[in-house]
Amino acid sequence: MNTIFLLHDRVSNILVRNMVLLKRTLLFFAFFSLLGIFVPEWRKDFGEQALNVLLFLLFLSPISKILGMRLLVLLMSYRRQLGILMGALAIVHGSGYLFDLFQLNPNTGAWGFVSSSFVDSAFALGVCALLLTVPLLLTSNDFSTKWLGIYWKRVQFLAYPLLFFAVFHKFATEHGAGVQRAIPPTFFVLGIYLLLKFWAYRGMPSILVSVRDQISSRYRSFLASRSSETHVSH
Repeated sequence: MNTIFLLHDRVSNILVRNMVLLKRTLLFFAFFSLLGIFVPEWRKDFGEQALNVLLFLLFLSPISKILGMRLLVLLMSYRRQLGILMGALAIVHGSGYLFDLFQLNPNTGAWGFVSSSFVDSAFALGVCALLLTVPLLLTSNDFSTKWLGIYWKRVQFLAYPLLFFAVFHKFATEHGAGVQRAIPPTFFVLGIYLLLKFWAYRGMPSILVSVRDQISSRYRSFLASRSSETHVSH
């Protein structure tokens, strides 16, 4: 357990000391990832990573509130940059597939979308997720925060339906599972998220509170022992 505590503190210190650099690095990777639109082989992986970042962002908030760990609280300050990274990955993933559907109709000689693909339920879920991603990405800046005022927070609520459509799309397309088979795992993930949100704002069961308090007590003892070792060494 002490090893975990030591790793926790070291990572936390890195996040504090290099906050500006790390945020700029995340933004660099976000904008650099947009070049993936020219590499079709990256599109699927970018979609997977976009969903992973989205899950991390949304689950981070209730978990950090429940546990109160310093590392998790520090990671909350990176949400904007991670959100931009998620948006960029999702844009490349979704728009890349849309571009593939923009084809020349041999019958009419005109360019247009292959409409038959849009009636596919799994694909439609992905399009909905992409449409919800765009306003979230465009408002991830200080200008939008000031310009929208109280409405900015309402725009951010789009992340919740985005979670639904993105997870549903992932399970519906995974190994060709289809929409019907995607329903149980989708609602399982959403159920866990809603449970964590409930615990974060309404309180956890007493047994989990007891476990958390025991870990907190051991962490305080760990800090006290490290402090005493530092004084002895000096």
